[in-house]
Amino acid sequence: MNRRGFLQGSFFTFIFSGSLAKGQSNEASQQWSQLSEEDKKQVEERWQKFKNLPPEEQRQLRENYQDFQRLAPERRRTLIANYRRWRKLPEGRKQQLRQKFNRWRKLSPERQSLLRQRYRTWVSLTPEQRSRLKERIRARRK
Repeated sequence: MNRRGFLQGSFFTFIFSGSLAKGQSNEASQQWSQLSEEDKKQVEERWQKFKNLPPEEQRQLRENYQDFQRLAPERRRTLIANYRRWRKLPEGRKQQLRQKFNRWRKLSPERQSLLRQRYRTWVSLTPEQRSRLKERIRARRK
């Protein structure tokens, strides 16, 4: 497992372990009982690895956990669902998405803003409007 995967996994392990530590034992116990033996072993291993991280990395994970806990429950569920979908992606697709994200981060704030606005416009169009716009763009490129 690469370091990014370990830290992401540790974050979710920390969330789970934090539930136990914060006295949310009923929910955490129920979640724990629903885990497979393999998953339980993985959580325990990541918890041990977390405890061996440098203090600064532990601090950062704790801050991430606190930020996560402050989110609305629906937002937390969405993030967890997205994380699970991400984990299921083939490594090649993950790499493509990382490259696209890195390209996005290199854009100026002005360019990012322009692209966000264009995206909002695009999603507000009807399918017919999108189709006409695609045709106009194709015609310009010829």
